Amino acid sequence: MKNPFIKNDNSSVWIAAAVTGALAAGTAAWYYIKRTATRKVHDEHTTDYLKPAPLPHKKSDVEELHTIATT
Repeated sequence: MKNPFIKNDNSSVWIAAAVTGALAAGTAAWYYIKRTATRKVHDEHTTDYLKPAPLPHKKSDVEELHTIATT
């Protein structure tokens, strides 16, 4: 006959479950923060690369003559 006063010790299972849950929550939070932070930085810098480079202003002799004549 089994002794009814002896209880099974499940504390190690509860500790392992708590540690595993804490690690899973921490990992999920880290990936979420990393993903949202890189998305913001990525969105800011993609517009910089997609803009066309400004064309240099070419001077002509007429403009130089005009500046000489007006000064």
